[in-house]
Amino acid sequence: MTAFNETGRRHTENQLVSHCKDFTAAYMGVKYLASHIHKYPDTITHPTIDALVHVIEFSPFDNQKQVFFLYSEASEALVCLAEKAQNKWGADIIQRLVALLPGCRGKRLRAIGQALGKLSLEFSAPFFSWDLSLDSLEIELKEIENFVTKDRELSYAWKGRSLMILSRTQVMGVVKFDTSQDNIKALSQESQWMDFLGSHTLCPDESFKVPLPIKLKKKRLFKLITPLPPGGPETIEKKICIAFVPCDGYFDYPNDKTQKWSEE
Repeated sequence: MTAFNETGRRHTENQLVSHCKDFTAAYMGVKYLASHIHKYPDTITHPTIDALVHVIEFSPFDNQKQVFFLYSEASEALVCLAEKAQNKWGADIIQRLVALLPGCRGKRLRAIGQALGKLSLEFSAPFFSWDLSLDSLEIELKEIENFVTKDRELSYAWKGRSLMILSRTQVMGVVKFDTSQDNIKALSQESQWMDFLGSHTLCPDESFKVPLPIKLKKKRLFKLITPLPPGGPETIEKKICIAFVPCDGYFDYPNDKTQKWSEE
């Protein structure tokens, strides 16, 4: 195991920032710092980060055929340090790498993106207590219509197993049906997620639009007792459903050229 050499590390950092004009030397310097990060992460100081970021941002070697590997080594060394140092350097390193992305292209952009993609991130879903009741309220479709609009001149359109209630061309409400017994539980949970996400600000700086679930007589699961408009899927079994008021863009898909729905 190579002994820790602080003088050698500092010299390498200075060479990368100030004097290095040789591609091979720059690559070996980055590899040397990466080795220190892997073996002695607690000894790393801010100039190490500055040197690696400088290599990525200001490298004079763009015309070198192998320059991707230089950017990749520097980016991955920084990501490795971010994970090892965590609270000490982690946030600063990630922010600096992300800040480089808008001005990058080609091999530099690819190297940073791939390195960031290797971050070991752990996500946990927010906890809340599920309402496990699958009791449904028998209602007519008109009761949902009355909830979503006062307009009496309504039309309908099917999107998969979802029935859209339209006033002219605007989708006022959506009724989403079960297609099996398993779907009923999933429908109930989907409606509960809408409630949760609509009442919790997960990203204060972002406008996160969530459909508004419809509840009647404290029930979110409904069983329609009136005939359905024609054109729906044959897989609808018991006419168990949830209903909600969609947010803007709910039915807009990236590969769908039709942005507005109208009755055909």
